[in-house]
Amino acid sequence: MRDFHRDGDTLSFSARYGHELDAKWRVQIDSATIELQGAGTTKDKGVVKSTWYVNGEPIRPRGSQSDLPLPFLDAGIAQECWALWDSGSHQWSWK
Repeated sequence: MRDFHRDGDTLSFSARYGHELDAKWRVQIDSATIELQGAGTTKDKGVVKSTWYVNGEPIRPRGSQSDLPLPFLDAGIAQECWALWDSGSHQWSWK
């Protein structure tokens, strides 16, 4: 990833897409929420939903397929990401 820039809830950068080494990516953060799970007995779930574009064209998920390149998916990044929030330690985790 190169040329990373953030403007509010919009992220842009250059990265590989298929055979194109310098594709222009844009990610719009649509929402970020924390779903409270209980009175401190379990971790809360944080969910970030986003819309992705490459070279100006939207990347549209198809069912359970995100249609993002594997390097993004391998890093745990997708149009809808989640993590668990431990309000006691004030840390995010996936466990």
